Amino acid sequence: MKYAYTVIIGGLLLFTACKDPSEKSEIAKDSTAAATKKDSSTYLKPGFDYVTQVPDSLKTPEQKKLAKQLLEISIEHIKVVDNRMVFDMSRDEFLKTSIPIEYYDLFKKDMKNNNRYIKEQSIKNVDEMIEEYRRNTREVLKEKY
Repeated sequence: MKYAYTVIIGGLLLFTACKDPSEKSEIAKDSTAAATKKDSSTYLKPGFDYVTQVPDSLKTPEQKKLAKQLLEISIEHIKVVDNRMVFDMSRDEFLKTSIPIEYYDLFKKDMKNNNRYIKEQSIKNVDEMIEEYRRNTREVLKEKY
C-alpha cells in the first residue's frame, strides 16, 4: 500500500519523534511503561467491536462505510492548538452522525495520550504532522473508498 493506513482508533494519531529515545531517563521510561500498561487494560471498551480492529480485507460494506466516516471526521475535526492535538467535535455533534459513541470516547482518549507523548518527547511540529496526516488520509480515502 502506497501510504500507511494510519487510523485514529487504536493509534490513529500515534506519531514518532526524531528525538533519540535513549535520552529518556530510566525513571521516565518506567513510569511511562506503567502508565501505558494501566491505560491499555481499559483503553478500549470491553465487548465493543471496533471497526479499526478488523482487517480491511474482512470488513463488511457497513464496516467500510464506518471506517471512511471516521477518517473523514478525523480530517475535519482534529486540530492543533498551542502545539496540542484537539478533537473539536462536541459529543452532541458526534451523536448526530449515528456513529457509536465509543468512537467519540476513543477520539478523546487518543488526544489525551497523543498530547502526553508530544509533551514527553518535546515534539514541536505537531501542526506539520497533522497536515501530513490529512494529506495521507485523503489519499487513502481516494484509493480505498
